[in-house]
Amino acid sequence: MTGMYIERPTYKRDKMPVDERPLLYRLHWVHVILLSVTPLLALYGILTTTLTYKTLIWFLFYYAVAGIGITAGYH
Repeated sequence: MTGMYIERPTYKRDKMPVDERPLLYRLHWVHVILLSVTPLLALYGILTTTLTYKTLIWFLFYYAVAGIGITAGYH
């Protein structure tokens, strides 16, 4: 195949326009707020809830159910 030109396939990303706006204008602020507030609420709950036997049992149960839900939902 000496001397033959093989055309490179074009991909969608080659044709996508580049967004020239500053980062603060490209962010989806609803998502930023939701993804920031959720861990902060969890941290607040951890720091203000006293650990009792019932709380520990509820945590272990809820942790297992959430893990199964995520795994089953993915598959």
